[in-house]
Amino acid sequence: MFDVMCAFGSGYKAPLCKQMRGPYIAKCVEETRKFVDGFHKIWRETSCTIMADGWSDRKRRTLINFLVYCPKGTIFLKSVDATDSSKTREYLFRLFIDVVNHVGRENVVHFVTDNASNMVAAGRMLQDEFPSIYWSPCAAHCVNLILSDFGKEDLVKSTIAHASIITKYVYNHCYPLYLMRKFTKGHEILRPAQTRFATNFIALQSIYKYKIELQAMVVSNEWTKCAYYKETQAKKFTKYVLDQKFWKDCAIVCHLSEPLVRVLRIVDSDERPAMGYLFGAFHSARKEIVKRFQRKKDFVKPFIEYMDARWDKHFDKNLHAAGFWFNPNNQYNAEIRDKYNVTTSGVLDVIEKYAGKDIALRSALTKEMKIFRNGEGDFGRATAKNDRHVMLADEW
Repeated sequence: MFDVMCAFGSGYKAPLCKQMRGPYIAKCVEETRKFVDGFHKIWRETSCTIMADGWSDRKRRTLINFLVYCPKGTIFLKSVDATDSSKTREYLFRLFIDVVNHVGRENVVHFVTDNASNMVAAGRMLQDEFPSIYWSPCAAHCVNLILSDFGKEDLVKSTIAHASIITKYVYNHCYPLYLMRKFTKGHEILRPAQTRFATNFIALQSIYKYKIELQAMVVSNEWTKCAYYKETQAKKFTKYVLDQKFWKDCAIVCHLSEPLVRVLRIVDSDERPAMGYLFGAFHSARKEIVKRFQRKKDFVKPFIEYMDARWDKHFDKNLHAAGFWFNPNNQYNAEIRDKYNVTTSGVLDVIEKYAGKDIALRSALTKEMKIFRNGEGDFGRATAKNDRHVMLADEW
């Protein structure tokens, strides 16, 4: 910026404050409005998803952000300061209705909130008010809640606490941090995630990955001869790193949580829409965990129950079943399709909800289901077949 300003030379006159906050900002607002208006056409063509995100800022104000997603991208719609209001389901319901009407109820097919009880209740009320709109809780938040459930078990709780002592000591002291990075060749043993529960399990995976390097560090001459080594905290740190029971427990917890963290990466990624992948990813993760602990069924039972409870309460939506069914990666794989043939019923539920009383539309949609499933017409062309597993599901 300064290079460009200097290129004008000493005669350049900077804009006045009155210009900056007057015509210049008005021009920027108008440009932004035109950009946002370009999304309205897409909303009418493809419909859209509204997302409500509640959070608190540094001034402890309770804010609710509303965003709108469509194939063209996501835009910020507005933010509501709900600090002075009681966040009852009735209040949130009225707020949701205002947002839906602003976007256009005929343009909205999906409404997403977090899993707070008042949000869930308001979302269900909205679904009752507008039969053509689906409500669902945030998938990433749901997976995080499962990980938090895992954290209630004693083995997981103690292992995370043990790992926390190791990471806190390393990152709170300069020389141990330098030494750790030297032995891990510049890699970190603590990788923050967007939520606390995910951070715990991702940190465990990272620590376990560098088990050998950490143990080599605490028995090296560089560590045993440094000034820190004789301190009480340092001795405790060394003892914890060399504790073989901890590493054994760490391996178990990583083995247990890794498939679920993989699901979290899918639903929390901006690279592709997750709707077509969540159903399959979650069931694959559950199956993988059961397979990994098939000789320890009693141990893994409570963790599977946590997953099933969250699935039944939050994830078991017809919309997720439809997303799975319309994903060509699943539809044209006979083994996967037959294994999860229950998803066909979910698609029919979605069609009936979308079409409402329009019998002709319902018939047209079910007819196209058959064309899609059998790979007829353009779905059966060589180009379409080649791209089934290459392109993203919605683009294909």
